[in-house]
Amino acid sequence: MTELIPINKANFNGAEINSVNARELHAILESKTDFSMWIRRRLDETDAVENVDFIVFTKNGENSNGGRPQVEYILSTDIAKEIAMLERNEIGKRVRRYFIEFEKAHRQKPLSQIEILQGSVEILAAHEKDIKAIKTDVSDLHKEQLKTKHNINRLLNNDNYMTLIAFMNLHGISQKGYHIPSLGKRAKKLSDEQGAFMGAVIDPRYGRINTYSTEILRQIFDERRIISRFKS
Repeated sequence: MTELIPINKANFNGAEINSVNARELHAILESKTDFSMWIRRRLDETDAVENVDFIVFTKNGENSNGGRPQVEYILSTDIAKEIAMLERNEIGKRVRRYFIEFEKAHRQKPLSQIEILQGSVEILAAHEKDIKAIKTDVSDLHKEQLKTKHNINRLLNNDNYMTLIAFMNLHGISQKGYHIPSLGKRAKKLSDEQGAFMGAVIDPRYGRINTYSTEILRQIFDERRIISRFKS
């Protein structure tokens, strides 16, 4: 399409709008009326709104003809079409058709059904990829949890963890004179204070019984011996 008049983008209240210079439009329409009078009259006749249909600014520098600085108008192509038609001549019709053809040529082509479907497939594929990544992360986290659980169980089931009774039997400590539930409370308190793990075993007679670090149990009976010696 042969260019009849330059069409550029201009900022109208934050929106980029196709626009033309009013002086260039005045020239291409071959109007005999003085530009200043012509543009004011045409804007009034089309009920044009400033900053919506047109922008006004003062050109930097002095007017080449002397006097005050030159005032310039930038018109949206929509209002420029109306102004062209107001000329009521062939050149006005030709300019209007030029604007229409320009908009058709630069209008975004609507997406076909195939393009829409392709876009949907790409979005779904991206979502599926994200879901797989999340599932992988969850699976890895679950594996780490199981690994940690196995390590804790292995730690709690070795010789460093025992029930109170097992520790006493191993070290030849008679249960006589000891209140086992009180010792258990003391072992739990020391474990909490020192950040020591506590485990558990299942006894056929008593059910679930806590196991404690042998270091914690050793501290308890060391305390008992110290107390006994102090009393004696």
